[in-house]
Amino acid sequence: MVRAAGFTLMEMMVVIAIMGLLLVLVVNRSPARSPTLTLRAATGEVAEALRAGRSDAITAGRPVAFLIAPASRTFGTTGSVHVLPPGVALSLTAHPPGPIVFQPDGSASAGIIRLLLGHLGAVVRVDWLTGRISIEPVHLVAEN
Repeated sequence: MVRAAGFTLMEMMVVIAIMGLLLVLVVNRSPARSPTLTLRAATGEVAEALRAGRSDAITAGRPVAFLIAPASRTFGTTGSVHVLPPGVALSLTAHPPGPIVFQPDGSASAGIIRLLLGHLGAVVRVDWLTGRISIEPVHLVAEN
């Protein structure tokens, strides 16, 4: 008696079912998020929104206020409000106190925006004379 080589239909069905279960497990597993990358992305978003506000002030020829609401984790100008990712907190130290205001000549009120995510922190600075926006790299924050 000669037996044909190959797999039976039942064996093929079992293999397909196992592959389907493995695929479901891999797809449902969310990608691991790096806190450092999340904070860098949020810092970049804040800096870009500041640059857009400065550009709007120069283009429109009028002052533009950049507002920050730490409780709701939102920031931006009146026409463009952004929300930070979950877990990222921010605070503003401005001179004079209040929002950062960009002037039509490109200057701004000075401000320091601090972003925190766990034990990581980053800083975005606004220079009052030039309106230049600079980012300090992500760093570890000492516990109090």
